[in-house]
Amino acid sequence: MRLSSKILKNVENVNSFETDTTWYVSQEGAVGENKILYFQLIDKNKNGLRYIPSETATVKVRFSNLEEELVIVKNASIAFGADRSIWRVDLMQEDLVSGGNVAFEIDDNGIKTKWFVVGALTVEKINSGAC
Repeated sequence: MRLSSKILKNVENVNSFETDTTWYVSQEGAVGENKILYFQLIDKNKNGLRYIPSETATVKVRFSNLEEELVIVKNASIAFGADRSIWRVDLMQEDLVSGGNVAFEIDDNGIKTKWFVVGALTVEKINSGAC
């Protein structure tokens, strides 16, 4: 098993969403954007088929930063009870994330698996002082 994540956008329900390569979030100065980021667990050894973890599985999402004290780790939650492969992570205004790679970790019945998605996050700065 080689897990990864598909980035999802325009998520309406378990049967209505699109895939993308990047999440986009906005920041204006020291205020981030309240945003729900969706992703789907997949198994790369099975041609990217969705991965359905156990009902007790937990997932953490790590938003990297060059400064360790600015790294943000969020607990994800299952987005739709009918499909445990689709998860969500909630960003709040105080979560000033940096763009780039995003790391994931699942603990599924004591078996921990880690992976990252290259370039999964783009941060668009609004009114960052440019002319």
